[in-house]
Amino acid sequence: MNPQLLKRLLEQQGSQDVFSFLTEGLSLADLNSLLLAVYQKRTKALSPAAVLRNYQLNRLVQPVDVDEADLVDFEQKMKQVLPAFGMETVSFGPVAPLGSCSVVGEVDQNNVLTALRQTEVVSDVTNLLALEIAWRKRAGESGDIHLSASHRHLRTQHYEQAGFTAHFRVLSLASAGRDRGGGRFELAAMTLHLEAYQHMLTKGLGLPEEHIRLFIRSQAETDRYGLAASLQERWPGLAWKAWKREDFSYYQGWQIGLSLRIGGEWFEVMDGGWVDWTQQYLQNRKERLLISGIGTEFLYRLMGQG
Repeated sequence: MNPQLLKRLLEQQGSQDVFSFLTEGLSLADLNSLLLAVYQKRTKALSPAAVLRNYQLNRLVQPVDVDEADLVDFEQKMKQVLPAFGMETVSFGPVAPLGSCSVVGEVDQNNVLTALRQTEVVSDVTNLLALEIAWRKRAGESGDIHLSASHRHLRTQHYEQAGFTAHFRVLSLASAGRDRGGGRFELAAMTLHLEAYQHMLTKGLGLPEEHIRLFIRSQAETDRYGLAASLQERWPGLAWKAWKREDFSYYQGWQIGLSLRIGGEWFEVMDGGWVDWTQQYLQNRKERLLISGIGTEFLYRLMGQG
């Protein structure tokens, strides 16, 4: 580390306690420089045996027991239907801007693997889709924007369920537009996502429609714009369920979902809903954003592929 920078930081700390200095007294740029120097020093003291031991014990780095080529082919069969729905595919890197989940959403930063250089490992690609949409809108792109991305997510919380791993693949969709009144954009976007997922499973994977159950959830007891009735006209078997805000705290208003029958049991494999992330990024309450995702690796396992 630059000795002059270290001297400046020590002088800046003064009598302030170390934790307050690190969390409040330093700029992010200075904190990044300090941590880079710390980890550079610490890694120089590591032995190859210590690195191997960390690989053996650290659940965040363990490989998953699926055939990657088969999983990619499985996902591709699903994704091939998306261009017909006007979905543009975006490919992101392995990290996102620091705070991309916790600042606009209600995610605990402790459940995200925070990295250096003001980044974090991607834990939910819909947050990156929201950032991409907000950036495009700020740059002048007009009209509705529909994006999709397939990504391996990493989350640090422990999962007790069998087959759940720290990192896993998810295929996500995001549709953004402006409030048109009367719930028109909301109806169009929810219809688009539900149809897209239905086609991914029927046209892409060849599953029978009777094994697919679409549903919507709402916090409200009444349907102000008749959205449920309009969706049920398109899908007569569509179920309307009630849900509490605390059950899905990151969604607001309507939620969409899909259950799949496998081996006589029903499994919820897709969920989505409305979030205010683009409203926050663009400081415009007219912005609307529907996000959704299907656990492709989870589905791959359920169908006995891996």
